[in-house]
Amino acid sequence: MSLFKSLGRRKLEEIAAEMHTINYRPGSYICEQGAVGHNLHVMLNGSCRVTKTGLAEDGSVEEKTIGLIHGDGYFGEIALIDTRIATRTANVVAIGNVTTMTLRRSKFDEIAGLVRPRIMKDAAIRVIKQVPILQKRSLQLPRIPTPR
Repeated sequence: MSLFKSLGRRKLEEIAAEMHTINYRPGSYICEQGAVGHNLHVMLNGSCRVTKTGLAEDGSVEEKTIGLIHGDGYFGEIALIDTRIATRTANVVAIGNVTTMTLRRSKFDEIAGLVRPRIMKDAAIRVIKQVPILQKRSLQLPRIPTPR
């Protein structure tokens, strides 16, 4: 699990003992935008769509896909790491059969400082992927030569 790769073996064993495996069927909403978040989810298998629900130009409600999660991805961290929000910022919907391991907020709070740098880096990458102008700019950034 890439989120926890900087942690030592003892801490990993402690976290693993606290995690629970949950299976989801295709189309299941694992996280719902606006709901209070209580768990971090780490993908074991399957893929999920990340969607946002909002108003379309015509005033109707629409759900837009803003990303995909697969492999050893994780989600649900925003509601846990930012106590000002505490609710889910997006929907996470199982594409096929999905298995996640979950970690309760109380245990996550114990390790948040250890995994925060990884979470912040991953969040920045997700933002860049979602905003077309940032994608173009990140490709055009000049390379800074390394001192010899």
